Amino acid sequence: MKGKFLVQTSVGLTQAPDFVKWTTTKRISLMDNRIQKLTGSPTCPNLSTLRLDLNSDLQMISNGFFQFMPNLRVLSLSNTKIVELPSDISNLVSLQYLDLSGTEIKKLPIEMKNLVQLKTLRLCASKLYSIPRGLISSLLMLQGVGMYNCGLYDQVAEGGVESYGNESLVEELESLKYLMDLSVTIASAYVFKRFLSSRKLPSCTLGICLKMFKGSSSLNLSSLENMKHLYAFMMKDFDSLREIKFDWAEKGKETVGYSSLNPKVKCFHGLRKVAINRCQMLKNLTWLIFAPNLLYLKIGQCDEMEEVIGKGVEDGGNLNPFTKFI
Repeated sequence: MKGKFLVQTSVGLTQAPDFVKWTTTKRISLMDNRIQKLTGSPTCPNLSTLRLDLNSDLQMISNGFFQFMPNLRVLSLSNTKIVELPSDISNLVSLQYLDLSGTEIKKLPIEMKNLVQLKTLRLCASKLYSIPRGLISSLLMLQGVGMYNCGLYDQVAEGGVESYGNESLVEELESLKYLMDLSVTIASAYVFKRFLSSRKLPSCTLGICLKMFKGSSSLNLSSLENMKHLYAFMMKDFDSLREIKFDWAEKGKETVGYSSLNPKVKCFHGLRKVAINRCQMLKNLTWLIFAPNLLYLKIGQCDEMEEVIGKGVEDGGNLNPFTKFI
């Protein structure tokens, strides 16, 4: 297998190895280096895997770089400072796995429509806020889509929510025949309602991030109990949210107060991680009594929150939250 693998990880590289070495190579890993840019057009007819993760100085890949990689199947650029993808990413017609999580990319290029073999697209914790209409639905083979905690903090003020507040994104995700694993970011109360009404999406959702529902003073999370595989939940940048409501199923559609909820009945068995950030008006998170297996809870910049679990549930039964914390 000599010459088939090129691995130089964590060795302080500031530029890529000579492209001559790439010609016959099948797998390349240059993870955790200090490469700043990738230019040129390496000829890599056999290359199937290219990993550039954790190159925290990497900001630019020039157009033409992906021109001669017809058999590339795995491309990982996670946790780099890449701002945009070159248009010639359209040449990666064999690509099956693309990881852009934790990058500075704000918009996906329409040329990604050519990635018809793509099965996994990871965008979590990226700055991405704009996805061209029709791009997701054109990637017919997608099985896993990660869009958890995407976007910019100030994008609403700038009028920049083009995807996570757009109903068409939900419709495109619904059209994916093979979708099995999904995490999403939603930036509109209307789109959240549309998402919950889907017959397909809630059942395959592992993580959901709600952000910047402008003008919403209350939020009903009752429908989340039907998301059996929900593992992670985040709320952020709700400027006027004061309460989270919960419609208890056994009481029909009546919204009941926390004092009459029975914490013996647990809904969110799979929920492990919850993060609440910049929800300045929110008073408490009493609904978490229904998450018996929670392992991680982060609360930040919630100025009005005085208690996590409200006192009103003390007479509700065996209240013993957060027993699984590590």
